[in-house]
Formats: sequence, C-alpha cells, structure tokens
Amino acid sequence: MHLIDGVVEGGVDLHLFREGDPVSSYLARGMLWHPPIVKVLAQMMKPGKVFVDVGAHIGLFSIIAAKAAAGGGRIVSFEPDPVNRAVLTMNARANGVDLDIRDCAIAAEAGEATLFTSDENRAIHSIVPEPRLEPSGLVQTSTLERELEGLDRLDLIKLDVQGAEPDIIAGIGDLLFRFDRAPIVIMEVNPRGWVQRDPNMEALHAFLGRYRYDMHVLVASEGMRLVPPPLTWSTFASICNDFIRHGSGVDDLDVVLWPPARNARPAEAHPASS
Repeated sequence: MHLIDGVVEGGVDLHLFREGDPVSSYLARGMLWHPPIVKVLAQMMKPGKVFVDVGAHIGLFSIIAAKAAAGGGRIVSFEPDPVNRAVLTMNARANGVDLDIRDCAIAAEAGEATLFTSDENRAIHSIVPEPRLEPSGLVQTSTLERELEGLDRLDLIKLDVQGAEPDIIAGIGDLLFRFDRAPIVIMEVNPRGWVQRDPNMEALHAFLGRYRYDMHVLVASEGMRLVPPPLTWSTFASICNDFIRHGSGVDDLDVVLWPPARNARPAEAHPASS
C-alpha cells in the first residue's frame, strides 16, 4: 500500500496484517493512525537526527521518521514480538530505509519477561499482564540506559509499551542529561492503565520537573498548530480524571513532552509547577 503521500515525500509502503490488528485495518481503509504523532515526526525529523521507537509494531512511525530524515538520520526500533518484528523488517526493506531493529522489550531491568499477546489486537502486546492478554513466551528485556549507551545524540523518543511506561519513566533518572538537549518525548498515555501502576502519576510528574519539560496533549483536528499550548500539571490531571471516571478504559491521550533549549541538571529534582 502507498500511504501518507504528501505528509511524507514519496509516501510509505507497508505490509499489513489481514486481521487481528486495528492499526492495519485503519491504514487499509486509507485512515491515518494517530495523525498528530505522524505530523510531529514528519516535521521534526531532519537529516542527522536520532529517533528511538520503543514499541515499533509494524514500523509505521519508524519508517515515517526515517523517510523524513531523508536517509541521513538514525532510527532505533524496539519490537519484542517476533511476528510484528518480521513485518517491521519487511516494511523497512520495502521502503529502502535502514532501521536498527532490536528484539528486546524495554523495561525497568535487563533480563527476561513474559510477553502477553492478543489475537484480536497485535498493537497491544505487553510485558505487563492484563485480562485481555495471554502469555506467549519469554522475551529478553533491556533498559534505556543500556540501549542508549552508544548514542551521542537523541532527538526524539516514542514510548508505546502498553502499561510499562511508568516503570520506564521512573527508571530514567539522570540518563537524559547525557545529551545537550533532552529529547522530545512522544507517548500514548492511557490514564486508567497508568494509575493502576503509578496511582498519582508521580513518576511522570517527577520526570517533567527534572527535565523541565512542557506537556502538550495533541488533537487530531486539521488546521491545528503542530504542538498546542502546554498544559499545567493540574489541568492534565483533571483531563486524566475525566478519562478514568467517564471513559471506556481504552482511551489514549497523545502526549508530547517538549524540552527546553538546553539541558540543565538541577541541584535537586523539583516537581513540575501546578
């Protein structure tokens, strides 16, 4: 399929799953999956920039980033599920892009974990158990600290790990101070799932304050600016509470964390202002 022509020059050719994958179903019908994230990647990736895709699935975002960098960037793609990873590899080949594809799951610790999967939705596989997933075998786990060790720059990172985000965020610590500027962080946040592992979203709150990130919630409306105005923590918490109380439990927020121009290691970590 030849998709996203106009957003990414030359479009993107993707192998898709015939069933059991909402991402493929959307794309097959000519609908873009998470268009605000696509827009951020397409406009922010440039030659020489580095993008880390944690939870790459079939490679939609990795390939968009690689094409936007016009062959002059570096893309590191993590996908622990062997079936998803096989399609990711085929898609990289079909688009003529060079992805650094790694078969481990990013977690709080290096080692092994059970991968839980769904036959109905190949995009929600996770190392975090939940009722709609079934255990499918062991996968290797690694940490961002270990996997980013060889990078001398990091411009964008996408986290979509279906419930493991709180553990990963909590474990970052001072890691991103290695870079002159902290990376833009793109996340799909499911408030109901997040608070089950981090009741007051304390890990995210501390992370925002430590790296002085502005938080933006993206919207899909056409004509909106690339990144809407930042939210205070109290406003974001109110939005999450509404999702938890009134949502169906599968509602995701597309969140972008925008760093200041330069990293500045604090004497002490201070939480983001409310």
